[in-house]
Amino acid sequence: MVFLLFSILLVGSFGILWIEGLSLLDAVWFTVVTVLTVGYGDIVPHTTQGRIFALSLLPLGVSVATYSLATLSVLLIEETTSDEARRKRMLKQIQRLENHFIVCGYGRVGRRIVEELRERDANVVVIDRDTSRFEAMERVYFLEGEATDDSILLGAHVKKAKGIVAATPDDAVNVFVVISARALCPDIHIVGRAEAPGVEAKLLQAGADQVINPSSLSGTKMAMALLRPRSVDYIDSILKGYKGDFRIDEVTLKHGNPLIGKRYADVEQFRAHQLALIAVGRRNELMHAPDRDFIFAEDDTLVLFGEREKMIQLERIFS
Repeated sequence: MVFLLFSILLVGSFGILWIEGLSLLDAVWFTVVTVLTVGYGDIVPHTTQGRIFALSLLPLGVSVATYSLATLSVLLIEETTSDEARRKRMLKQIQRLENHFIVCGYGRVGRRIVEELRERDANVVVIDRDTSRFEAMERVYFLEGEATDDSILLGAHVKKAKGIVAATPDDAVNVFVVISARALCPDIHIVGRAEAPGVEAKLLQAGADQVINPSSLSGTKMAMALLRPRSVDYIDSILKGYKGDFRIDEVTLKHGNPLIGKRYADVEQFRAHQLALIAVGRRNELMHAPDRDFIFAEDDTLVLFGEREKMIQLERIFS
């Protein structure tokens, strides 16, 4: 169609140039304004042959120009609204993310994980085969595909991610996701979902840092809700950390943190912010209720309990 439009402009320009004796520029100008129906009227044919030629050029040129513009508009609209175009835009946005979380599987469990992460203002990339599950949400990016595929994980910018969770309902798929993620990123934090009782050990062997069995966890919580209902309510309020409530959170002591090398008893910030240090993670060990003489070291992870706002203030001091 573009070739046809160009041909009409070319034939029209040389035709009117030959019939009317115009200059090349004037001939091109006359042809373009005629085909596009602009009609400035500054150049008009003065001969009968020129008028007949213009009358034949007008309907043909207008038809081709209109159709060409319409076709171009459709192509542009499809480019901006098609699935492939949306996927390309999504990939570009994901490639700019850092310290985000990747959720593999957007079923019942995966959806709940995304909700919790969004409440913490985290950026999330979701990988799932079923695009019908995808929905527009702020700070959530969706990728269609198999999470076991290295190219999909790389598309999710796994090498810059803070953590990844294998949350599909298929234990075999989750094991392969863990293997792939660990191979691509040896240092990334990986959480695996297990359904069958014996899968926990396989996920840990595959490279998962933590394994959660939703069925087992739900059963334990239901039993505790029967035996100690108020205790379960209290723990829920801490874990969910709603506005104004108490919560449990973590702070990792990176290089240069003022706490490194200090005794627990000498740190005034905990008392000033009314925060309780309930545990410290060091390498693969979790130390509960450290004593007053405990010395903080680089890369220690402090597990703290206190009010949400005061926790945020302390994180700013320690960051």
